[in-house]
Amino acid sequence: MRPMGTMPVKIDENSINIIRIILKNPRSAAQISEETGIPIAAVFRRIKLLRMIGLIHEEINVIDIKGRAVPLYICNPQSSMIFIGRERSRITLSLNEKVSNNHDLDKSI
Repeated sequence: MRPMGTMPVKIDENSINIIRIILKNPRSAAQISEETGIPIAAVFRRIKLLRMIGLIHEEINVIDIKGRAVPLYICNPQSSMIFIGRERSRITLSLNEKVSNNHDLDKSI
């Protein structure tokens, strides 16, 4: 039984790695790509999806050496729980007040 006010979302291993990398520490898409080994195009696709469902947001923009604004992304949940089962893992994130829904993320192993 799912807690009231939650929304199940199926995501892949790359999305989980992105969330794990940016928990509490904002990073640019290029930094995420470098740290996870995920191609930059795939990182941008996952960022777009994760932003649409409210799991991550742009924290700040920094200026790079060429003078361009580069957004930093962060996932800053109020709380999180990880359930590891025999056939699949489940991550539950309770989001901050900026987002109205909680999300249960299911990842089959």
